Amino acid sequence: MRRAIAIVSIAGSLACAPTAKVQVEAPQPIVIQLDIKHEVRLRIENDLGELVEQEDARATMSTRGGDLGDEARVREALRAGAVRETAAGYVATEASEPELAAALERVNATRRSAYETIAERHGVDRTDVEALAASLRTR
Repeated sequence: MRRAIAIVSIAGSLACAPTAKVQVEAPQPIVIQLDIKHEVRLRIENDLGELVEQEDARATMSTRGGDLGDEARVREALRAGAVRETAAGYVATEASEPELAAALERVNATRRSAYETIAERHGVDRTDVEALAASLRTR
């Protein structure tokens, strides 16, 4: 009988014992943020430098041929002050000369396409490339 009472009292004390539950949250990932903006900027500047060199080469070649191409026409208008570089990396004019306006449209379309390609290559927005191009062109 004593045994039965001892077993019942042990079982009873175990049943009434308080329990603590430990809940473990899912592990949090360690986030390492690296500043790669400078490296990307340098790569974009390099690409834009190549773009400007290509434009200069086309302008020089078309000047030699006697007939001014779009880049040469824009370069001449920039020197004369009839055209300006905008803060968005494009060329603009207030002049009403239709041939110059058409040349500006073609040069700007070529630039926009190049800016889109550069932006896509480096995973940035085109407007970021445009702003960087403007700062490089107006130095």
